[in-house]
Amino acid sequence: MNLNPEQKQAVEHTDGPVMVIAGSGTGKTRVIIHRIAYLINSKNVYPENILALTFSKKAAEEMRIRTEEYLNIPLEEMHISTFHAFCEYILKEYGSHIGISRDFKVLEEINKKIILRNLFPGLKLHYYLLRYDPTATIEEFNRFISRAK
Repeated sequence: MNLNPEQKQAVEHTDGPVMVIAGSGTGKTRVIIHRIAYLINSKNVYPENILALTFSKKAAEEMRIRTEEYLNIPLEEMHISTFHAFCEYILKEYGSHIGISRDFKVLEEINKKIILRNLFPGLKLHYYLLRYDPTATIEEFNRFISRAK
């Protein structure tokens, strides 16, 4: 396996989820791939019961490819994706339970700004409006909403 003790501990931990946080080039993806293999091969976990999330599309795709190569099996049913893509999947699959249509669309950045610009006057937040640059206020508000999500 060629893992250090901390990596091996993360791979073999089975009392719940594991979050792997480390700097670039430290073997995070390798640990996650070995953990997935350990769960499937040693703990008889079905691939469709495994969820692996990352922040970027590139990292998610790399993790999927490397996991399939390491295990030498296709993993169509396993969820390896970005946080954003997984949340979108959950809303499309189960959003109807809370009144969200299956064909909802995620707003692109420019559309969010347009909507905020149109809504802002009705929000009565004039105190916070940056008089020198109202666009900056909308940008800040948009960042605040993103952080709150």
